[in-house]
Amino acid sequence: MAAHLPLMVWLSPSFPVGAFAYSHGLEWAFESGDLHDAETLRDWLEALVSHGSLRNDLILFACAARAIEAGDDAALAEIAELALALANSAERRLETVTQGNAFVAALRAAWPCDAIERLKRVWPGDVAYPVAVAAASAGHALPLAASLEAYGLAFVANL
Repeated sequence: MAAHLPLMVWLSPSFPVGAFAYSHGLEWAFESGDLHDAETLRDWLEALVSHGSLRNDLILFACAARAIEAGDDAALAEIAELALALANSAERRLETVTQGNAFVAALRAAWPCDAIERLKRVWPGDVAYPVAVAAASAGHALPLAASLEAYGLAFVANL
C-alpha cells in the first residue's frame, strides 16, 4: 500500500492540477438530453474509456512510461508531441496542458525525480497530463499497471 501512496496523492482531487474544472462534455451531454438515466451515462462513460480521450491517455501514458524506463529520449519527445497533437480541440488542449504543466510544477517542488527533469529537457514546451504523470510514475519506479489503473480511475472520478 505504501508503494502506491504517491499515486493516491498525485491523482487525488486535492492535488493542484485543476482536474475538477474539466468534464469532457458531461454537463453538456446532460443538458442536451443525451444522458438521461444510468444506462445512457454508462454507455457514455464506456465510449470515453473504450474509444475516447481516456483510451488515448492510457496508451500515451504507457508509452511515455516505457520510454522513461528504457532511457529513450527520442521516443519520449515523440510521445510528448503526439499527446499534444491528439488534443484535437482548443478545450482539450487547454485541459491537458494546464493539468500537465501544473503537475510538472508540483512534482518539481514536492516529489522531484530525474525523469521529470529529463522530460522537460527533451520536451521543454507544454506537457500533456498523461505524459507528465507517466514520467513521474516511471521516475519513482511505480508499477505501470497500478499507475494506469489509478490514472483511469482518477480521470473518471473527476468528471
